[in-house]
Amino acid sequence: MDSMHSHRTLAPTVSIIGLSEAAMGWIRGAIRTEARLPDQSTSYEAAFDDVVCREAVVALIGMDQNPSQALALSQELHRQHEGIRLIAITEQRNRQNVLEAMRAGFSEYLLLPDESEALRHALRRRPRSMKNPMLGCALAVVGTKGGCGVSTIAVHAAAELAGMHRVCAVDMDFGMGDIAAMLSLEPERSMLDLFPHLPGLNERTLMGSVSVHRSHLHVLPQPVFPIPPEKWAHSDVSSSQIQELLDRLQTAYQYVVLDCSGAQDLPTLVTLRRADQLWLVCTPDVLGVRNAWRRLQSLDQMGIQRARIRLIVNRWRTNAPLSVADIERNLGLTVTGKIREDSAHLEPATSKGILLREYDSTAPAHLDISACVPLLNQATVSAQTTSPRVAID
Repeated sequence: MDSMHSHRTLAPTVSIIGLSEAAMGWIRGAIRTEARLPDQSTSYEAAFDDVVCREAVVALIGMDQNPSQALALSQELHRQHEGIRLIAITEQRNRQNVLEAMRAGFSEYLLLPDESEALRHALRRRPRSMKNPMLGCALAVVGTKGGCGVSTIAVHAAAELAGMHRVCAVDMDFGMGDIAAMLSLEPERSMLDLFPHLPGLNERTLMGSVSVHRSHLHVLPQPVFPIPPEKWAHSDVSSSQIQELLDRLQTAYQYVVLDCSGAQDLPTLVTLRRADQLWLVCTPDVLGVRNAWRRLQSLDQMGIQRARIRLIVNRWRTNAPLSVADIERNLGLTVTGKIREDSAHLEPATSKGILLREYDSTAPAHLDISACVPLLNQATVSAQTTSPRVAID
């Protein structure tokens, strides 16, 4: 049994579904000895039997023959085979198809034969259950909507960790990232400068590309000027490049804190699937909790386990429209952190570009965010046993 497990770690068993003979040829040439492959592709209809018979841990699913059937199959595979990695394969890139695939639970979307090397890297990447202990912890902080305090929480949590560990805060909001501005940093380089150099990017080069805050926090920001949506939509940055950059970051740092956009864009979807833990930030009002419910449905659709999610209520106050019990009942998750409403300290600290603890070490929001940091070292928590309500009354 041990030798079999070791063999699978080195060469995962793969199911191939809905691919043409040409694509099969490219895959055989690209993968070589990286995985145990079937002799031929199977149909969408026979996919479940193939996965079970082969005990596959990875499924390569063709997107070109029938995209809607491939998306439905991915969601069903996630429900019935927890932990299986799904990689979408196409011979013609379509930006909208990429986003739909990531929302449906695919970990990567690869164009063959152009991204053959990325396919080899994807197969070498260990499944979550066998994560390399040398890789740092990736924390994704994501909100239910823009303006709910995600960047504030991400930056301050990262700064708390930086006192004892190697930590990098990464701005994953490609449209309106503002981590650098929050910390009064004037970066010479941004994340977009790294993507063209990924093949030769080593730890020394990476460390030379980040900005360093006086708290010893390293920051990988977005460009100072926001990227127009139409430019990002046609960018050449792919899911495999984002995955590879996260690989390099987790190799170099003990903690990587990822400040995610509120949008369902490619960087956010890749990051949420990749993260070891997710902090879902909502506000204690009807709109905030309704949007949190919608975000949870999206995470469920992506195959992200609820046990990886920590629910953080921001801008908490005793007279909030919804109580903790209301929020937990509607979302089916336990509130694991509450951060008090603290505009009296946050607004002047933000305008000065300094951390809350630098402005006032007794600031309530600072104390509450610090209290959330130990969540990273907690074992997975279970969702409440009661089913969440579908909507807020």
